[in-house]
Formats: sequence, structure tokens, C-alpha cells
Amino acid sequence: MSGKITLTEEMLKEISESLQTGTNCYLHKKTGKIIEHMEGADFDPAWDKEGSYTQDVQDLEDSPDEYVMFSPMSSSQAYDVMEDFTNSLEIGTLKVELLNVMNQKHPFQSFKRLVENSDARQNWFDFRNAAYVDYVREEYEWKMESE
Repeated sequence: MSGKITLTEEMLKEISESLQTGTNCYLHKKTGKIIEHMEGADFDPAWDKEGSYTQDVQDLEDSPDEYVMFSPMSSSQAYDVMEDFTNSLEIGTLKVELLNVMNQKHPFQSFKRLVENSDARQNWFDFRNAAYVDYVREEYEWKMESE
């Protein structure tokens, strides 16, 4: 598709960070403007004193075909990221504990608790951030090819 926006590293990072909070992101195909919007969330107009968010949502509703929508990873995709991170660790106590919790009920909560209280905490954040940037890049390429 000619005229498509080239996603910069800054744009990829902004979108991926928003997705990690559970928010959908919309990229305007011509301008590159990024809009964060959580579907179905209660919105207090008093928060939007300048009216810019209200206008962004109206633009999305009026012209949805002008935007590329990005949604957070599915549970299975997020699980795969946790699994890839765990497999990247050297053999040790943390790796064994993470492998164990991933095969139990509530693996996300248990994984988070273990990794965030470990020396690998920052490595996990870096790994997850990189995985989300790759996810956004791949989603964008796939969506633009399918148009």
C-alpha cells in the first residue's frame, strides 16, 4: 500500500506501552496520530477539559477505516512471551520456579509475583517490552498487507 505510515521506534514503543496497560491503540494511517482508547470504559468529560480526547473518539467513530487498531496480546500470546523468557534463563532456582508456576492455576499472577521479586526483574521488563514492540510491528505489517 503506498502512502502508509512508517512506524518509528518511538511510535512502536508508545503503542506497545499502551497495549501493556490493556488499552487499545489506533494509528491514523495518513497522519500517524496515535489514539489510546479503552472500549466500553466509563469516561468523565470533566477530565477532557480541552475536548481533544472527545474529538479523537468522535474521529474514530466517524472514520474507523482511516485507523489501524492495535489490541493487547491474547492470553496465549502473553503466555508464550513468559515461556520464551523463562526458557532464555540459565538453569537455576528462578527458572525452575517459573517453569513450575507456569503449569499451575493462575500462571500469570504467580509468574509476575516471582519474577518481580527476583534479580531478573529488569530483564523481564526489557524482554516483555521488546516482545510487545515486535508484536506491534508484526500486527501493523500484517494489517497493512491485508488491505
